[in-house]
Amino acid sequence: TAADPATSARPLELHASATEAADALAFWTPARMAAATRSDDPATTVDALDAAAPAARPDAAIAASDAASPAPISTAEQVPVVPHIGKLFGIFGSSIETCSANVVVSGNKSVVATAGHCVLRGGQYASRLIFAPAYANGQDPYGTWALSGAVVAAGYAQDESDQGDDTAFAVAAPNADGADITNVVGASPVLFDQDPAELGTVYGYPGAGRFDARTLQRCRGVFETFDPERIDVACDMNEGVSGGPIFAGDGSDGAEFGNAAAR
Repeated sequence: TAADPATSARPLELHASATEAADALAFWTPARMAAATRSDDPATTVDALDAAAPAARPDAAIAASDAASPAPISTAEQVPVVPHIGKLFGIFGSSIETCSANVVVSGNKSVVATAGHCVLRGGQYASRLIFAPAYANGQDPYGTWALSGAVVAAGYAQDESDQGDDTAFAVAAPNADGADITNVVGASPVLFDQDPAELGTVYGYPGAGRFDARTLQRCRGVFETFDPERIDVACDMNEGVSGGPIFAGDGSDGAEFGNAAAR
């Protein structure tokens, strides 16, 4: 996440009405969720995940990784669901699509972080956007949450080829019980505008090749900067992982400092 969208110049914004939010929840049946394609270029498979926006590890994470760095994981492994990580679904034109996303700490307890191209493409926002935390094998144990608003980083809004700013933040409307999503599934701290973490872990729902987008996968390793705003790590995850969180440290309990972008 290269820049806090609250302070970025002229980011594009999406606002969905209560009626539109209800329509989105009704539209996304289990069958449609299972049929959704990945919101990425189907011709692109990445060996090194590109991550938007480097940022720094907290001191505690530095000390922990210096003491004993876990072994890297470059061949993604399936892991149990994490309540605050899930799948984002939306519609571009006539195409029903999916990405990965993560709930992050916010004042309104409702913010979901993902990739910019998962919600905005060709200057148009996706419609009927929802988020399914802890999604696995067609099950969504915490239900689905309509996304009532979204904002992309200014760099991506102005130039969609800018992968360094390929970041978006969406607002999840309260569920039918009136609960905010953070109070139900938890949330990750998020870091802006800092140096890259040396050790990080990326999570997501890849769906090409050996993957089926039905289970949560992870890779772990030392991230390297390859231009001022992008980092990468050896990992075989592919389309569908976009928007997935990259955490400082060796697990899902660290601060999110970037998002995957497999395009």
